[in-house]
Amino acid sequence: MTTATRVAGIRELLPRFDAFVLDQWGVLHEGNACYPGVLDALRLLRDSGRRTVILTNSSKSGERNVERLATRFGVPPGLYDALVSSADLVRAHLAALDSPRVLVVADEGDEVLLDGLAVRRVPDGARADAIVLLSVRPRAPLTEHLAWVTTGVARGLPVYCPSADLHSVRPDGVVYGMAELVAEYRARGGTVVNFGKPEPAVYRHCAALLGDIAPDRVLMVGDQLASDVLGAQQGGWAAALVETGAGQRSAGSSRTAGIVPDLVLPSLRP
Repeated sequence: MTTATRVAGIRELLPRFDAFVLDQWGVLHEGNACYPGVLDALRLLRDSGRRTVILTNSSKSGERNVERLATRFGVPPGLYDALVSSADLVRAHLAALDSPRVLVVADEGDEVLLDGLAVRRVPDGARADAIVLLSVRPRAPLTEHLAWVTTGVARGLPVYCPSADLHSVRPDGVVYGMAELVAEYRARGGTVVNFGKPEPAVYRHCAALLGDIAPDRVLMVGDQLASDVLGAQQGGWAAALVETGAGQRSAGSSRTAGIVPDLVLPSLRP
């Protein structure tokens, strides 16, 4: 099995890569504040002329993420070139449909993602054409969702989601993400379309923003093997796993066996 190379910081990687794609939660911050060294690392990338894109599996739009990074975490837009949120891909897909009736599963007001779209929200799966799974209550048991899961599978409703991550980094710690819920829906015969990492579409969207930079000159930095690392490597990028956020849990999970990052970083720091 290939062994990942351990490096102390991104400075020693500058000769090898022209672009850096950074996960947000677990890499830049843990929900309360940026990790030590993150702002210095972003300034180093900017000052060295490297392209920097933040790629996040998020239930919130890119615009909301940019605003929150600036106001809550002190990361101004000038420190990176672009931010890509998988929620925007979900929204774009729904916008292309013909006024669908959707059941929205969301926590913390995330349903505002659909504001302005020609979709008709319905209260249950019995009247829906599709289910939009944006976010769930932290640490909620799977049983909390079995009613719509059962109805959705029985009616053949597709589920559209911005993330199927194994873990979720939150201000109060690392919890399980939506992977179990997505797996349950699929195991019952349902169709789930994930618009986030590790699916190729969101990486292609990022690659278009990077322009003509060769894939082998791009490094993805993330804290989850099954989304950040796997997706990047499938697209021909190198991938680094940080040991912050869900990094340690991801590396130790039996569900990520066989996924090996090219590099390991203690954190995102110069």
